[in-house]
Amino acid sequence: MNQNFPIYTTANECQDCYKCVRHCHCKAIRIVNARAAVIPELCVSCGECVKVCPAEAKKIRSDLSRAQYLLHSGAKVYASIAPSYVGYFKDIPIGRLAAALKRLGFAGASETAIGAQFVSAQTAELLKQAEPGVYLSTACPASVDFIRKYYPAWTDNFLPVTSPVMAHCKYLKQVYGDDIKVIFVGPCAAKKNEADRNPDDLSLAITFAALESWLKSEGISLDKMNEEPLVPVQAEEGRVYSIEGGMNETLRSPEVDARLLAVSGLPNIARLIEKVELNTLKESGSKIFVEMLACDGGCVNGPVMRRESSRIDILLETAAHAPHRSSVGREVPVNIQQLIYPDRYSEPQPDEAAILQALHRIGKYSAEDELNCGGCGYNSCREFAKAMLDGKAET
Repeated sequence: MNQNFPIYTTANECQDCYKCVRHCHCKAIRIVNARAAVIPELCVSCGECVKVCPAEAKKIRSDLSRAQYLLHSGAKVYASIAPSYVGYFKDIPIGRLAAALKRLGFAGASETAIGAQFVSAQTAELLKQAEPGVYLSTACPASVDFIRKYYPAWTDNFLPVTSPVMAHCKYLKQVYGDDIKVIFVGPCAAKKNEADRNPDDLSLAITFAALESWLKSEGISLDKMNEEPLVPVQAEEGRVYSIEGGMNETLRSPEVDARLLAVSGLPNIARLIEKVELNTLKESGSKIFVEMLACDGGCVNGPVMRRESSRIDILLETAAHAPHRSSVGREVPVNIQQLIYPDRYSEPQPDEAAILQALHRIGKYSAEDELNCGGCGYNSCREFAKAMLDGKAET
């Protein structure tokens, strides 16, 4: 199994239950020798398979050894802490987390939400100048990759703004020097793709779970830490980015004359995209901004977030830590423009004869035989037959 990709399967633990296939909206999983393997070129690293795997066979690449090596290399390393920390390290002030990170050897701890505030300010300026149409957010890397791969015609609708973590990295380098390194700490597997693609800005991304394991191995207890200040400043309204609709809250202003929509979960994003008629909207003079998050409910429901905490509690906790204000009019001290390009995936389209032959191989000789029970992980017997022909499924 490919352990270089952000998400992989530990083959010996896979129970061949097809639950990951059922829950993967991209069907980016191939069954090989009765084991489920992630297909990197199709996967957007949303982490849904990690959440649903009953055997915990789906893993997120650790990168802990690389982080430890970086800290021991003599480089000045700063941590970029995702705002969803309040849902994972419940009742632990972020100042204690900052102190623990410094104990590990980080030069300082900063909030990714600072970058989010810059992204919102830039987004607001672009929306003010925009023509009628639909505009998509770029904050969530899994959502961005989902559009790039499966709805490439929509890539022109992305606003040309980088993600909050990349904006934060650029800002930290401006403040502390181009030679510093930045490690993101959060709930997200897709951030590892951002780090892999942009190593000059973002060196690594590790999860909250990985950090917790690291602290435990070093004998560092968050409960016993004295609080350390965050650098270079504390974030404000950007902390709500981790919940669905949070980005839009930072954009609300009479100056932003666009309708603000929020959608979370890849199936919901797909439904929205497939229903929107772009030409009709342009002709109607409507200007719509869509905040997209791959995880249902937002980053607070990311693949490594604790399942024992209720989502409502996490949402309330996150909202309580964020001042209520708009980012409109904030100064953006760094260049955070970025263009998004398609990464088109063309699904093979087998002819009808080949599909029928594949159906016959699994005992489906008529429409009545096609029960479409979903037990194989696909919504219909025909979809399973197509997956067989594509080498993604086996009998």
